[in-house]
Amino acid sequence: MLGDFLRHLGSASVVVAIGYVLGFRPEAGLLGVATAMLILAVFAFGVGWVFSALALLLKSPASVLTVGSLIIFPFTFVSNLFVDPATMPAWLQPIIDANPITHLIVALRAAMDGSFSLEIAAAALVAPLAMVSLFAPITLRAYGRSR
Repeated sequence: MLGDFLRHLGSASVVVAIGYVLGFRPEAGLLGVATAMLILAVFAFGVGWVFSALALLLKSPASVLTVGSLIIFPFTFVSNLFVDPATMPAWLQPIIDANPITHLIVALRAAMDGSFSLEIAAAALVAPLAMVSLFAPITLRAYGRSR
């Protein structure tokens, strides 16, 4: 899991470097970029525990990918990642507002544009904390049984 965390930081660094080459200049500077990368890596760490549990419980890489995609894609598409939520139907707004991906995207954007706050950070970090709290014990128990 630590290796994944470091790999996510490395991947984020490559994306930011390419963005910089292409003209992206975050208003919050290097500190904002580092904050965004750290939040993203922490979120990915939480998701990693979910996928580790799935991998130990499902046994087949194809089934892990299928189940994982069925979980991740709805969260991604019903968020503020691709489309402004104001353009989505009113009945979808409460779901978008409760979506952990929405909170993650708000935190990443705020970190890079200089409007980051502890409230935004807390909202973004609730989901990874919950994922680790729930799925780390499941993963460790499943790993112990598989040995």
